[in-house]
Amino acid sequence: MNLKDRTDRGIETVTSVYAIYHRRNLLYITVRGRDDYALKWPEYKEEWNFPAEESAIEHCKDLVKGIRNVRTEMDVPPSRKAKLYITSEDAGLRTVFEENKEVYVNLASTSEIIVQADKNGISEDAVSVVIPGAVLYLPLEDLVDFEKEKERLHKEKDKLTKELARSKGMLSNEKFLNNAKPEKVQEEKDKLAKYEQMMAQVEARLAQMK
Repeated sequence: MNLKDRTDRGIETVTSVYAIYHRRNLLYITVRGRDDYALKWPEYKEEWNFPAEESAIEHCKDLVKGIRNVRTEMDVPPSRKAKLYITSEDAGLRTVFEENKEVYVNLASTSEIIVQADKNGISEDAVSVVIPGAVLYLPLEDLVDFEKEKERLHKEKDKLTKELARSKGMLSNEKFLNNAKPEKVQEEKDKLAKYEQMMAQVEARLAQMK
């Protein structure tokens, strides 16, 4: 009985396959308790090549990845939907996006998708995401509840203010600098630099929301 017959009858299972390897233009499959089964290595056929569809999938992957990354960075909950503007000067690419809008709706958590050539009608504070051949825009008000976000940022600022004061206090303490191990001092310096960077980001976000 050949491998195809075994597969069709369900005698062998995926867990029984030990290895699949290529040698001399043949595909060998090692099956538990059986000899190797050799199959002819698949040959390329032009009719199986779909470059346009492949390109569309790659653009879809770029779009979804870009949107998900920015939503994660901004801590936007999956349940919060946002309008998505897709801009591209390439008319052919706009057609690809237009034809696949239904695919993006759920994958990118969007409430509405608008495909256009430029940024006309898009607010200045919209969050942008650059992908190959296009720029995506998400209205900030769709991503963030401004009052809740301001409250969260102010709490974060208060927390960072305390951490900055503690870290600066330690690094200005001669006793700590003289007695602590060098790596401990460097660790505190790294913390201070991180807190200062985080504070700058928080203050910048608060300034944008005024």
